[in-house]
Amino acid sequence: MKFLSNLLLLPLMLASGCTVADDPFLTASTGKPKYGQASAHEIPQAMALASIPALAAKVASTRETEKDDALVQRVLYRNGSDIAGENALTLETGKPGNIRFRHGPTVAQLARELRAAFPDVVMQPLPANRANAYGPYGLAMGRSSGGSRCVFAWQLIPANAQDPKPHILRLRYCDPQMNETVLSSLMDGLILRQSAAAVSYSYAPPVNGYASAQSSPMIQAPMNQAAINQAQVAAQDADAAPEQLKPKLAIKHRVIAAAKPATPPAKQVATGPIIPLPD
Repeated sequence: MKFLSNLLLLPLMLASGCTVADDPFLTASTGKPKYGQASAHEIPQAMALASIPALAAKVASTRETEKDDALVQRVLYRNGSDIAGENALTLETGKPGNIRFRHGPTVAQLARELRAAFPDVVMQPLPANRANAYGPYGLAMGRSSGGSRCVFAWQLIPANAQDPKPHILRLRYCDPQMNETVLSSLMDGLILRQSAAAVSYSYAPPVNGYASAQSSPMIQAPMNQAAINQAQVAAQDADAAPEQLKPKLAIKHRVIAAAKPATPPAKQVATGPIIPLPD
């Protein structure tokens, strides 16, 4: 009888010695909670606050993590390349006045992020900064030994009159068929939305001359439609399965129908050295 009881306890004893390892890329790209603990959970794609129209048909899932100082959303894309890791658009939305959202990454921080996201690919930051409807962003490109091309983009969007909450964005994307021109233009079509239900912080309205928290649900400025169309066509050509074209067209229609032109943030392109580049 004693032997039988010990046998029944054996699975519990073995389970108590097990550990759960962190996803190395998820930890490297979003960071562990600065204060307390947080866990990621899946949300409907309709609740995503950031999107890239050219990659709409490649979305696999969307994760959300609420930290003490920020709300983190990661839109995950299918990875058909020979490079391990998650293709993802990561958006961190901070509270107004958050010091961490006042500066872009340093050269050392950027180098660490690139090594964590692409351990087997040499990534070269482009010498010239790019810009989309929300301001300047940095870009790095690379190619694997198997021929897949990768892009890494980083952007800091300070609080402004339209949106009192600052944002930090990262795009990590690898593809075996997209060319450099298409990959480098993905961030040009970035769309941000603000959802009071998704960003439910309890804070007083900002006082530094910015608008109150009741801002437009769509934070979208005029975009380079030609660049977006080019990226969408190239993304469709890169998909081998014809059945993927229908949801792509449907999603494109939904985005265009929901989009309403709004005044872009005032002259954010000339914000100074927010995005450093390695020497």
